[in-house]
Amino acid sequence: MIQQALCLSIAGDEIVVAPGTYAENLQFCGPDVVLRSSDVRNPAAVASTIIDGGGAGPTVWFVGTETEACLLSGFTIRNGKADYGGGIYGGAESKRTQAAIEHCMITGNWAKWGGGLMHCDGTIKNNRITANSSAEGGGGLYACDGKVQNNTIAGNSAGWCGGGLAYCDGAVWNNMITGNSADDSGGGLWACDGTIYNNTICANSAELEGGGLGYCSGAILDCIVWGNSAPTGPQLQTSPAHAYSCIQGWTGEREGDIGLDPRFVDADGLDNNPATWQDNNYRLRADSPCIDAGKNEDWMQDALDLDGNPRIVYGRTSITVDMGAYEYGSFSFRIVGIKKEGGGETNLLWSSRSGYVYVVWSCGDLLGGLWVEETTVPSNGSRMSWIDPRATTIAKFYRIEMKKR
Repeated sequence: MIQQALCLSIAGDEIVVAPGTYAENLQFCGPDVVLRSSDVRNPAAVASTIIDGGGAGPTVWFVGTETEACLLSGFTIRNGKADYGGGIYGGAESKRTQAAIEHCMITGNWAKWGGGLMHCDGTIKNNRITANSSAEGGGGLYACDGKVQNNTIAGNSAGWCGGGLAYCDGAVWNNMITGNSADDSGGGLWACDGTIYNNTICANSAELEGGGLGYCSGAILDCIVWGNSAPTGPQLQTSPAHAYSCIQGWTGEREGDIGLDPRFVDADGLDNNPATWQDNNYRLRADSPCIDAGKNEDWMQDALDLDGNPRIVYGRTSITVDMGAYEYGSFSFRIVGIKKEGGGETNLLWSSRSGYVYVVWSCGDLLGGLWVEETTVPSNGSRMSWIDPRATTIAKFYRIEMKKR
């Protein structure tokens, strides 16, 4: 039983769960622990490591005292049913968890408020939050004020507002928000007042107003808002602080905004139906006006797009971020950082893909020196690093070779 391990854990413990279906409603017991599946970056392992709430309350429940050192990662979280936070409930209004939630599939949960997640104020990153529902607000997420980054938030529904997200006031960065619906207002996002950067917000719907976004007062930057529907404000309703975004029907003179067709690879998928989001491809074609059309921000230097590729790369004419969640021309391998450690060693950092190995070579003289093979590093995630153990004061050059495993 996973619950027994949680109850016996102390701060700093790591609990690794083997694949299987666990019919439990888990409650974290306060200490900052890591609870993860055996291979959090392997979709097959995540899909086969299931916590099933059985309709008996939130599938996962935090007490609210957890800090960012607490981590939930690599599970399918399903069949929760509760008034608050069907999939994951982060604690009471006055005491919300700061735990990180990463690499999870949160699906098929129901709540009155927050079908997928509620009151989770830690980082919510690299998850698939799909097919959750709420009777009132926040089919996907409700009142989660931490950073919501690099998630797919799709096919969720709300009986009132915020089919995808409602009242989430933290940063909403680099997400695919598609196919969500609200019976009243805010198909994609409703009353989310944090920064909304580099999201693709497409094919969401609302019965009254704000098909894409409604009443979001924070900065909206580098987003694509397209193909959403509502009788009033089909793309944007009373969400004025936007710039450098592609917004369907936009004809104003706001800085950097365009109203041109973003030219997705295949916006309605193989079945030619944009409402079935699973097969839609919202990556950018080579002729997209969204390429090199965003605005670079400091946080993007080390950021990755939704495919796990570097965010700021050479696109078509410049090293400028693209609009939306995907970066055109961002290769599956780039060196993203070189820094010196305290002892003088060189630390190389690069993006990586599963199924590859990376051979590190070095050379002291580019004009006539020999390249020496330093090491071979297998991929174990979207970001890799290697520290050269030989500190040196002379110039040393590196190259990294990417090979299929």
